[in-house]
Amino acid sequence: MNFLAARCPACNGELQVPDDRDFVKCMYCGVDVKVRETINLKLDINIPNILTLLNLANTSLKSKNYQEAYNYYNKILESDVSNYDAWFGKAKASGGLLSNLKGLGNRDMLICFENAVKYFNGNNLSDFNKQIAFQIYNICDEYLRKVLLYRDNNIQNNSRVWEEFINHCKFIIELLEEGLIYDVQNLKIIKELIFICTNNINIDGIYSSGIELSNDLDESSKLWLNSAYKNSLQDKINYYSSMLSNGKAKVEKPQETHSNIKTKTGKSFKKSHIIIPILSIIIIVLLLVLLFKITIYF
Repeated sequence: MNFLAARCPACNGELQVPDDRDFVKCMYCGVDVKVRETINLKLDINIPNILTLLNLANTSLKSKNYQEAYNYYNKILESDVSNYDAWFGKAKASGGLLSNLKGLGNRDMLICFENAVKYFNGNNLSDFNKQIAFQIYNICDEYLRKVLLYRDNNIQNNSRVWEEFINHCKFIIELLEEGLIYDVQNLKIIKELIFICTNNINIDGIYSSGIELSNDLDESSKLWLNSAYKNSLQDKINYYSSMLSNGKAKVEKPQETHSNIKTKTGKSFKKSHIIIPILSIIIIVLLLVLLFKITIYF
């Protein structure tokens, strides 16, 4: 019995099927598929056509025609879901679309980068991860420039612009911190994080046109950011600044390095609240042991 490369017609998953069976069950989606059909589907992948599509996609991406590039990469992945170059390109195209300021909260870019790593078959995964971090930085830098321009051009004409600006900045911070997971030593990402947080704090209160605020924004006419959010930005500034000064970067997120830690229930507590009771119990136990020994002695 020999095993042949095949592809599930239902989920497009790659299979190894026995050549002496008529039907097999897909290990990914559980569908019963005809062996000959899955083999033919695998053989139908036109490598020259994929290369052509990849060239078209890369050309569109280089021209910043992100939607066209995104569509080309999708066509490639419909035929070859394990093509990590297509996942990598699709991630960059998806990231480029963020610069139109209509993709707030869209994590498609990060998902595509994850799949690019999943299917990576090159020689150096570490270098590939650094490439991803570099791309995330470039995407976020372009995204941030558009956000800053949008804020400055519209803040006096639209009462929601300031809130939109803060939400975009929060999302960019999230994306950049994901980028650090791929390359914790990427200084450009660290400096960009410090810049965004500092910019948000320094710009706070400059505009005085009575802007309507909510969420992480204070409704006061003097304080545009509430104290909790402003403190969280300052914590990030301190954390990432220390990474620069120490010359080393740690994987832990900023909030995990301070005395205030979030529990699984979302309640905040301090490390000292745990240490002090433990020390008290140890002292009481030692006193009881001492008292017991004195009692036996007398």
